[in-house]
Amino acid sequence: MSEIKVPHAMRERIRARVEEFLHGPADAIEFDATVDAFAEELAKNPIVPTNEQVKKMKDDLHPNFAPNYVCFGSGDFEDGAVEWQRRMFLSPEPEIPEEVEDLLWGEYEEVGHGNEANAKIIEAYRRGRASGEKWFIDKNGNLDGKVHPDNPATSKEE
Repeated sequence: MSEIKVPHAMRERIRARVEEFLHGPADAIEFDATVDAFAEELAKNPIVPTNEQVKKMKDDLHPNFAPNYVCFGSGDFEDGAVEWQRRMFLSPEPEIPEEVEDLLWGEYEEVGHGNEANAKIIEAYRRGRASGEKWFIDKNGNLDGKVHPDNPATSKEE
């Protein structure tokens, strides 16, 4: 296999992100070995989009193109390549349930802790819905616990 080449500017952006996360310098040997191993793995085992993923990408990038247009032209190829790189590694943006929109911190697209907090709010909402458990708020606005139909003390929602 050919030598792995990670562009210097990309390597430095990655190093800056790692050092920000570590709150200090990254070990140069470990860092370089990790970046090279990642690039080598991706080069040896590329992630190839399925036909369905290509169609979805085309529809998202070019919604007005004919439905049977699947190939990217020369100008579209760059758009498609860039978009596929994003989709390989970024999780899709979650749909925001209407019930929690007012609880979210700023625009979901904002960078920073808001995205993490918003994702946790949405996940907590989904888990609560999936559990089927019901909770109620007492007359003072406090979360008062689970509603148990068999327990007269908690069987009425206020």
